[in-house]
Amino acid sequence: MNSVGSGAAALDRQRLRWLLPMADVASVAMGAGVASWAMSLTPDIGGVADFELLLAVAALPLWIGAMALAGAYRSAYFNAGSDALRRFLVGTAGGTFALTFLSFVLNLPISRLFVAILASSALLLGFVARLVFRIGLLRAYRSGRLTERTLVVGHDNYAVDLVGIMSEGAGIPYRAVGLLWVDRNGDLPPSELDVPVLQGSEDVLSICSRLGVDVVLVASGGLDPTEMRNLFIRLEGAPQRVIVAPSLFPLLPWRMTVETITGLPLVHVSEVRLSGWRAAAKRALDIVGGTALLIALTPVFLVSMLAVLLFDGRPVMFHQPRIGRDGRPFQLTKLRTMVRDAELQLDALRGRNEPGGHFFKIEADPRITRVGRTLRRWCIDEIPQLWSVLMGDMSLVGPRPLFSLPEEYDPVERRRLRVRPGLTGPWQVSGRSSVGGAEAIQKDLFYLENWTFLGDLVILARTVTSVLSRRGAT
Repeated sequence: MNSVGSGAAALDRQRLRWLLPMADVASVAMGAGVASWAMSLTPDIGGVADFELLLAVAALPLWIGAMALAGAYRSAYFNAGSDALRRFLVGTAGGTFALTFLSFVLNLPISRLFVAILASSALLLGFVARLVFRIGLLRAYRSGRLTERTLVVGHDNYAVDLVGIMSEGAGIPYRAVGLLWVDRNGDLPPSELDVPVLQGSEDVLSICSRLGVDVVLVASGGLDPTEMRNLFIRLEGAPQRVIVAPSLFPLLPWRMTVETITGLPLVHVSEVRLSGWRAAAKRALDIVGGTALLIALTPVFLVSMLAVLLFDGRPVMFHQPRIGRDGRPFQLTKLRTMVRDAELQLDALRGRNEPGGHFFKIEADPRITRVGRTLRRWCIDEIPQLWSVLMGDMSLVGPRPLFSLPEEYDPVERRRLRVRPGLTGPWQVSGRSSVGGAEAIQKDLFYLENWTFLGDLVILARTVTSVLSRRGAT
């Protein structure tokens, strides 16, 4: 084990920050070029005036400044998902405003069409750049590059859970190299860990040096304010960064507002209710997206139906009752991918169930046909569910519909019934069938507690990537 913390991963991540502003400069420049080309095709407009292109160049510092003010370049948001995308959208809006404001100050009548095309192009190109950037980051994390050596500090199950997540989770920027167990009674952690367990927060600096620590992650739930303050004092001036993981149930930042009263921070948590305009926006996405996908995938569906008919015979379709929103049953329809007596073989295979709970998945399921395996690998068998989306029984994004009756749900699982089940969801884009049952339910609950329209768009985009990469497919 390396005994000297070089901080190389943190330094590399800081250097990566410059890639995004450079990409935005290129996006704005290319957007101006696209606007100039598009407007030159319309004789009535007569192209773009030279001062408009010069104005776009002059506005670049203001544009990049607006992105920076929105937090679009902060390394802390590299892994923030939809929050990072939201900051990019806010920054792009700010950059567009800066361009029009500059034209007003200089009294130059810039074309609104030019601004619209430039902003739209910069938005699209910037989004693509961030998608490529994010893919590159995840690959670097999975290969062990750019991951920072992390010392977890705490004395409760939450600290132990954090160590487990960082020791086993792939694709995250932190790797646990030790647990500093701060317990006044001298007790040890309640479970065995794969990292060294140390005691004595007074020696935190020497521990960091010995383990080569880049980041000190404090699980605040088990520490009182005095312990926290003393720990921060000892780490003042040290090269290690300090991160606090509050022991709240999983929440996205947009749901939290911090109020300070006499130096005491209070966290306000906003409630998420999928009703009103939120429900209308989600339903509109289902109708528009479901219709577009159904039209685009109909040729694939017809060819697949023919393949099932020729190689596996009738029936071509598979129907099964599932539990929908508020516990109402509905009929789930898929292309048949298993042998005809698959249901009769279920009891004999139930002992091999991998996810557990209300899920049923086994590796190399012998009931799957040769054609069915191909259809499942590319999720083609799910296409008929788009009709259920249009009928309102399902949604494009949401918890997957399960088999069990509502009475069989525990109080936590029952919350999944508050929304329509989804064609895809958070755990499908995190590994599809390789995700365990308990983990899948936790991801579904996190989705329900932190729903955003933008988050649905991100999940849909990640679904395409997951299907194309065939990650976790069976």
